[in-house]
Amino acid sequence: MRRNVADVIVEKLMNGKKPWLCAPIAAATLFWANVAQAGPDDAKAAGGCAVCGGGLATMILLPLIIQVAFLVWVVKDARARGIESPLGWMVFVFFVPLIGILVYVFSRPPLKAQ
Repeated sequence: MRRNVADVIVEKLMNGKKPWLCAPIAAATLFWANVAQAGPDDAKAAGGCAVCGGGLATMILLPLIIQVAFLVWVVKDARARGIESPLGWMVFVFFVPLIGILVYVFSRPPLKAQ
């Protein structure tokens, strides 16, 4: 029985030591394997898959990037304002993102003069 590249890669990932990589790499591998096997009549279908995959990647990555930016900003701002525990605020904003940012902004002390 002939196995395709996607099956081999997914099998190796599932048996590997990094299971958190399985889903994104398997999805990307299956996508590109299907694109590589597509014929000239499948161009529209491949284009649809690319648009859908790009939208999915954007929906996953954009909030993650915004969350990391909020966390970095909270820690820098808390240190600049002399807050003793910026890590506590960072954890709060991580677990309750939108409400956490609002609570932090309205409860932070005034900026210290330098």
